Amino acid sequence: MEKSAISEIQQAANASIKTEIGTSSENENQDEQLVSAIRKMFKELEPSVSNKCRIYKVPYQLHILNPKAYTPHVISIGPYHHNNKNCRSMEKHKVRYFQSFMERVEMKGLKMENLVSTIREMENEIRSCYIETVQMKSDDFVKMIMLDASFILELFLRDSEDGFRDDDPMKVEGWLLELHEAGVRFKVASSKCVLDEVAVSIRDEVASSVRDEDPSRSILDLIFENGVLEIPHLLFDDNTEAHVRNIMALEQCDSRREIYVMHFYSILDHLIDTEKDVELLINEGILVNILGENKAVTSMINSLNRGIFHYNMNLNPEFCQLSKKLDEHYELKYNRWMAMLKQQYFSNPWRSAATVAAIILLVLTLIQTVFSIL
Repeated sequence: MEKSAISEIQQAANASIKTEIGTSSENENQDEQLVSAIRKMFKELEPSVSNKCRIYKVPYQLHILNPKAYTPHVISIGPYHHNNKNCRSMEKHKVRYFQSFMERVEMKGLKMENLVSTIREMENEIRSCYIETVQMKSDDFVKMIMLDASFILELFLRDSEDGFRDDDPMKVEGWLLELHEAGVRFKVASSKCVLDEVAVSIRDEVASSVRDEDPSRSILDLIFENGVLEIPHLLFDDNTEAHVRNIMALEQCDSRREIYVMHFYSILDHLIDTEKDVELLINEGILVNILGENKAVTSMINSLNRGIFHYNMNLNPEFCQLSKKLDEHYELKYNRWMAMLKQQYFSNPWRSAATVAAIILLVLTLIQTVFSIL
């Protein structure tokens, strides 16, 4: 009886050990599968981005605010908007320009095979410039880079020579005019990224004078001294918002660069609250409004900073100092009182005349009262 009981206990213990071993083995297999899955994630990571040049895609939180501002309407360059239906008619002109470009380079002894092999050798380096992985086959990618690059070079070359011929497809179909209106200026930049070259309530409520500054100075120059705020010439037309939004998106994405445009329009956003603020700038000859109503300019300026994150940025010390000066000037009660006085009683010639007349009448009344008492 005792032997039978001991045998049962041993069998139970062996079964328990086998169960534990089986469970441990299953756990080990699960761990190995998890590790294998994680290693697979490492392999699927996008290649490292180049430190020399980075080409970003507009963040979703900015793109959704105004998709048209970030979408090409004339021509697409690069993979992000490749085969955009709005720009397909331009592809045939790229081919024509490429043909003209090849005629130039073949005179120098360079063949198309040389271009293809050179781009092919640089393909990985070019792909690494794009923040997002380019899902294009190698041949398609090389062809796209070759056509786009040669189109830009041929465009510059034609403009630098005798201008565009009357039969040039860009001129005949009006594309050249649209490019000029879109702000494209045909000047070769030495930097690897062309955008690297672009980097960089007024009214009476703070009793500040507003003065038109020297037009030869930078468009981003803002100077505040002795209560006088100097603002550069500002032009607002149909293309202004697209230009500004794209530069701000670049500054938002690239933490390596110093912030200029975002700070500039952030200050304007704090200064311009109503249509009267815009009207003041127009009357002072500082702002030119081609959009129509002043409300359109106000709405544009007040909406440019939506979706922009200002934390952890390479803040520009000059703009930070300017913001501090404006805040300090606004916080002085004397400036507020003087602003209120000017806004309520001296906002226009008629009100000023009425105020002066009322003061004179009050003084005469007081004098008459004093003499009558005496």
